[in-house]
Amino acid sequence: MKALQGEADDAAEPTAVRQSPSGGPVHTGANVSQATAEVGNRLRTMILQGALEPGSVLSQVALARQLGVSTTPVREAIRLLEAEGLLITERNRRARVPPLEIEDLDAVYSSRVLLESTAVAVTTQRMTSADHAALADNVARLAAAVENDDLPAWDAAHVEFHRRIVALTSPSQAQMIASLMDRAERYRRVSVLSSQPREWASRNSEHEKIAEAMVARDPVAAAGCLARHLARTALVLTADFAPEADAICTRTALQMVGSWQGS
Repeated sequence: MKALQGEADDAAEPTAVRQSPSGGPVHTGANVSQATAEVGNRLRTMILQGALEPGSVLSQVALARQLGVSTTPVREAIRLLEAEGLLITERNRRARVPPLEIEDLDAVYSSRVLLESTAVAVTTQRMTSADHAALADNVARLAAAVENDDLPAWDAAHVEFHRRIVALTSPSQAQMIASLMDRAERYRRVSVLSSQPREWASRNSEHEKIAEAMVARDPVAAAGCLARHLARTALVLTADFAPEADAICTRTALQMVGSWQGS
């Protein structure tokens, strides 16, 4: 699917309609929130999977027509995704998918190192035996995906793993982490899609070390393993996107988490 380009009719779009441009359902009143969430989820998926390419300018009217809704939930969904950092609004009020930039990559991953290291330490202390079993199953599915050379299965299990290991932190922190994970996904997918199964296996060994520390109920070790894993990913991505760049924020965040072991 190609990215949708801006159209001149955005400036004159109606604020309320009785029928969507495509003849789909009308979204007014009480069901606007539900429609906004649905549209937001679809747009988020399109951005993360690359169907809406970095730098693409979006048209609210064209999106509404494509998704079969009125422009109201599209407009509200764009605002939500802008708050998540997945869209930006320019001076002419058109929404655009942010370009892939090395400074953003460094900012996202340094924030992930600090927030997720804290969250994995909290989750480690709160996990039950059932949580440990689910984590072991998750790691096993990662290994099976490598054996079967199944990238979609590995990718799905990988996303689940990273969400699972921070799941028992506070809801507010979990929400912030989820937003950062989505922003990182745009960069990570470029690397994953071009990688080989042996590289997935290398990453799996890091996942296994994180899981082992969590099962051992060692929050400091779990935090350190996760911080090194995220920082290594950031440095590999930085080398891919801009070999001359220095991910100074990520390196600094890693040093800070590493200092916990000496405290």
